[in-house]
Amino acid sequence: MKEMFDEIRARLSLLPAFMRSGFCAPTNCSASSIRSIIFRRYVAYMLHLDADLPPPRDEEIEVRELAQWADLDLQFAIVGVDHCGTTSLRKNLLLHGEIELTSDHEDQWLHRHDRVLPYQDDVRDLDRRWSA
Repeated sequence: MKEMFDEIRARLSLLPAFMRSGFCAPTNCSASSIRSIIFRRYVAYMLHLDADLPPPRDEEIEVRELAQWADLDLQFAIVGVDHCGTTSLRKNLLLHGEIELTSDHEDQWLHRHDRVLPYQDDVRDLDRRWSA
């Protein structure tokens, strides 16, 4: 038994102090089952351990539901890279009385997402802001 714990400690010591990672679970999995069962089995599998790890503490894990980009309630979006003319296009569109934009300044919402899919609560927040 001691050898197994020594092996676990050795493998865990190779990990960084903070690790950002993610995985997808079926929608019928609750946040509590992801925390208490699925995540610890996933980590044990990734570390090639034959033992179950203890579940993470609440401050060590964040469970959030993903959405699809199609869930955004937008009619159009102006998206571009620096210095490509999006600010000029935005200012000219604002001259038209029937066009409304989500904010008074350039909205950085899309830049907050460094993953393939946005979080469900972020999509709801943007849709709520836009429909208000």
